[in-house]
Formats: sequence, structure tokens, C-alpha cells
Amino acid sequence: MKERNICLTMCRHEEGSSGYSLVELKEDGDRVFLDWNQDGVTERYPIEFTKEELDYIQSYQAVSVGRCASVAVEKIRKMKEHGINVCYDFHEIYTEEDIREIAPLLRYAFFSCSHLTEEEIRHNLKAAVEQGAGIAIGTRGPLSVFAYDGKRYYEQEACKVEEVKDALGAGDSFIGAFLVNYLQYDEWTEEERISYALKQAVEHAASVIQVEGSIGVGYDVEADQVKEMVGIQNE
Repeated sequence: MKERNICLTMCRHEEGSSGYSLVELKEDGDRVFLDWNQDGVTERYPIEFTKEELDYIQSYQAVSVGRCASVAVEKIRKMKEHGINVCYDFHEIYTEEDIREIAPLLRYAFFSCSHLTEEEIRHNLKAAVEQGAGIAIGTRGPLSVFAYDGKRYYEQEACKVEEVKDALGAGDSFIGAFLVNYLQYDEWTEEERISYALKQAVEHAASVIQVEGSIGVGYDVEADQVKEMVGIQNE
């Protein structure tokens, strides 16, 4: 992380295992999560969001969290009440009740929607904005992306690539690229900002799926040894 100039100022350090997953790469480059150890330090020691941490987060334009980050709803509400713009990734397992509960606390809401029809996607995006989210976005893997800002729907075609090596990290990369490009042009109209950020996000996600691993950095391990070390029994 230091080699990539990532700031570690407020990183916490706990004794224990990281969260580990077993991931199968299909022939088309898509990834399927098979199992996980369910015992990483994030689950054991959830972030409490002290005033120092909240003040630090508030110094940025947005914070990005998600369903897999072990951040409970009351913690998201705590950030919202502190004046922090929260981006939340619902992933693909969510209910209308989840949207009603979490969307009022968000500035940006992201959904994985490959399993939904276009009508269902539009319904969920509109529901999130009506509940309070500023912008709601639904991604569909290799298909076009939809967004809604309370005034209109947007659709951005996916960026085609010749070969998909590994889809791991594509969704997170999309979210990161959207936020970076949307937030740096606050003098533009909302329509211009969203349209531009969607285009840049699909192009960045397309570059990520052409490298192995989520950021193109990996190393060889003995699968059986890793499974034993992190307590995963999946064969």
C-alpha cells in the first residue's frame, strides 16, 4: 500500500486474520464467491467511529462503505449526523426494507443488478432516491449501467474488451472511479457530472477486468494451506 502512495494515517491494527474468501474464476472471467472464513478482524472488532475518526472522515468529500464492510446501520447514521457524505454499496443481496432503512442516510447508493430486469432496476433506483439518496446507480456486469438522480434516468453502455481475465474488483473500481470523476467537477451541471462520471467509471472498470486479481498484484499460494489457516472447509 505504501508503494502505491496510499495514506495509512488512520488505519487500525488488530490481532487476527483478515477476511479470506475462496473465489472461482469462470471461463468468461466472472468470479463466484464460494466460501469465506467469517472470522476476520473486521467482524471481531467493528469500527466504532470515534469523534477523531469522524472528524478525519469529514475532511474528505465522501466515504465509501458497503454491506461487506461490517458497518452497522447505526454507524452509517452516526456518519450522516456528523455531516459526512456516505456512499454505500448494497451489492446484490438487498430487500426493499434495506433500501427504506439505509437510503435516507446516503448521498450515493450503488446496487449490483445483473439479476434484475430493467424495470426492476429503475424501480429500486427510484425508491432509493425517494427515500433520500442523492444519486442511485445500478451496475449489470458487461451490460449497460443505469443511474437516477431524482429528475431523470441515465444509461451508460458498458465498455467492451477483447478478453476478460478476472472480474474481481470491477465493482469497487467502478464506484471509486465514479466518485473521483463526479466530485472533481462541481462547477458542471448535475447532468454533465453524472454522465461524465459514468463514462469514466465503465472505462476504468473495463481496464481492471483485464488484469489478474483486483489490482493486478498477486502471488502463488498453496490452496490447501490457506484453507486450513483461515478455517475454510470448502473443497
